[in-house]
Amino acid sequence: MRPGVDLYIDDFSLRRCGMDDFRPVARARTDQVRRRIVQVKLGSKGRRVLETSVVRRRTRSKKGKKHGGTAKITMVKHEFPFGAAMKSDCLGNDNCMNFFRKNFNHIVPETGAKWHDEEPNKGDFTGSGDFILEASKKLQYPMRAHCEFWENDSVIQDWVKNLPRDGSEGSLQWAIWDRIKWYTDRYKEKWAIWDRVKWYTDRYKEKADIFDVANEMLHNAWYIDALPCKGGGPCMCDYGPACPNDMNVPNNIDVYSWMYRATSYYAPNRVMALNDFCLTHYCSKHFAMSSMVKEARHIKAATQMGAQGHLNRGRTICGFDLMERFDHAVAAANFKNAGGSLSQAQIMKLKKKIYITEHDVQDTDLSKRADGYETMYRAAYASAGVAGINIWGYRQGDEWRPDIAMVDHDYQLTLEPGQRIFGDKGLLHDEWNSSVKAAKIKGGAVKFKAFPGEYTIQVKGCRGRFTVPVGMGGMSVTVRNWKCKGRRTKRNLKLPQPGEGLVDAGTAADVQVEV
Repeated sequence: MRPGVDLYIDDFSLRRCGMDDFRPVARARTDQVRRRIVQVKLGSKGRRVLETSVVRRRTRSKKGKKHGGTAKITMVKHEFPFGAAMKSDCLGNDNCMNFFRKNFNHIVPETGAKWHDEEPNKGDFTGSGDFILEASKKLQYPMRAHCEFWENDSVIQDWVKNLPRDGSEGSLQWAIWDRIKWYTDRYKEKWAIWDRVKWYTDRYKEKADIFDVANEMLHNAWYIDALPCKGGGPCMCDYGPACPNDMNVPNNIDVYSWMYRATSYYAPNRVMALNDFCLTHYCSKHFAMSSMVKEARHIKAATQMGAQGHLNRGRTICGFDLMERFDHAVAAANFKNAGGSLSQAQIMKLKKKIYITEHDVQDTDLSKRADGYETMYRAAYASAGVAGINIWGYRQGDEWRPDIAMVDHDYQLTLEPGQRIFGDKGLLHDEWNSSVKAAKIKGGAVKFKAFPGEYTIQVKGCRGRFTVPVGMGGMSVTVRNWKCKGRRTKRNLKLPQPGEGLVDAGTAADVQVEV
């Protein structure tokens, strides 16, 4: 090997890797990485709830019984992104929408939002991506905008391929720019790569928190070949408006780096994601996770690595291997020591993380397929460097490849893979659910171990809400939006003296208390 060549030894290990070996390790690390000791403060309004939610007779109050009691805490949904791909027919299917409401908090369009879907012919906008915007609105879920550009020659429109590359208005550079603007700002001027940029950002920026900017760049190279910007070749900045001064890009910027800078320019404060396959398992020496790391280092505006996770043969998937890949790749992408020396707490603080974007497991054996899905979910959730997971092609009879289904055609949990993840005793609703039936209230607060999520807390007849964010370590949070239920009454309450309970001027009764 000649001097100056980087050498990556990709995740070499030798150990037993059955589910019985992996589960206890994953559980322990999930407890470390995801569960937090949370102090839930009832707040001033909550303390009023304790004092006023039940009307007490004076005789009972004189016994000196102290207010304390218990609170019921219910996990409403996860905060860590558990998502799924959606097809356009889901909007009119109650089973599908209910399945999303119960099990997910994030969505991504499986098809419909790609350039060849939305503008098959120049200026012919089909509206094929409208369904995902409507679904995002109905579900109140953020979405992953997938995708602005697909670096796959077979799906790039002929009209795009035939555009001039001289930087003029109507050129390829102009079309790319307009696609981004349209995609982030939503349906304004329709111009071609410049036009696509504007159109895409315009359309999706209000709903999307993550943008898949250029899809599968490790496997294809049409855009970079068309606009190489070296050796006298055409550049994006040949079209002047594509590179305004306040974007702060050099005139010789490569088209990939430009796509990410331009998208973040029009949709600031969003995650800009890479996305590719053959990263979570071996496909070829050319498409290892290390290739994604190099890409993430080169494209400075890319803030997330998307690993698709289309896996074969559930019995061969090793959770230990996945966790090692995630840890090492995230460390390396952030220019940190990739030798395994970083703690999970240190990895949690790094900027560029991995998102499992398109996960499915192909296996004819349903039990082994379930093992494969469970392994990926456990490995991802137990890794501080993983920022979310989406499943792909999970509905029986509607898969993009055979033998990957988790649920039947009616979205019912009749298959073991779906039961393992989404069932009442599955990972999302049982093992990773931190609801508490009777948490003790002490000093106006409740303390419990919680997974990241949205919660309700019920004290007597009153209920409030609080959120536990993704993170590590203990934290405190104050309950918000207290509301109380009860029977309205015209009876007047006599305000108690210090040390007394509430006293009804007539007969004690339940009272509607606004807090």
